Amino acid sequence: MPIFTKNEHRIFFAHVPKTAGLSIYALFMENGFSVSQLELGQDLAAQKLKERYGSKIMNNTNWLRSSQTLQHTPYRTWKKWGPFDQSFAIIRDPTERFLSTVKYKYMFTNSAMGIAEFTDRCAAAAMKKAWRKPSMWDGHLLPQHAFLGPDTKAYWFGHDFIKQICVDFDLRDPGMQPANVSKGVQPSLSTKVRHWVERKYAKDYDLIAALDYARV
Repeated sequence: MPIFTKNEHRIFFAHVPKTAGLSIYALFMENGFSVSQLELGQDLAAQKLKERYGSKIMNNTNWLRSSQTLQHTPYRTWKKWGPFDQSFAIIRDPTERFLSTVKYKYMFTNSAMGIAEFTDRCAAAAMKKAWRKPSMWDGHLLPQHAFLGPDTKAYWFGHDFIKQICVDFDLRDPGMQPANVSKGVQPSLSTKVRHWVERKYAKDYDLIAALDYARV
């Protein structure tokens, strides 16, 4: 999980996978923050981030880490990295998040199968293994509530969260384009899989329901 630092101020970003993480990294670094506890991949969006902000990405520590990459670490691990002045997260509809994960995986597959078959196979694998293997797919299937601490402020992915974060943390919004957006394919889920998502992420739906602006 990334730690943003500026003038002794430490902010923890509880990065739930597939909730605009790269865009948030860029936003804070554009405003003069350094970031640590971050392992960027080899995809184009991550490489562009390294090229633009490389000097602001600090050395990571390898202690007290989980089985996921550092930026996808659940609360049970990142709480040991504190103390922090503030922590925040972005949460989104669990079904949309699952579909976004499938689209992201499809971007990097070398298979010739179509998106429909790929989605079916991903869903079958998730339903079979996700309950007993929480670190599967680098934490992309871990429930969102597992990333949040008791004092972590949650922002709703579908409600102008960039503007809200800028106001709360006194940041300038540079108007940057979203990073790491999956394009070109539109997977869909069967009724069976949608029901599985609703059961597995029931606590996440409760968390969303508690956010007044999630219902706007």
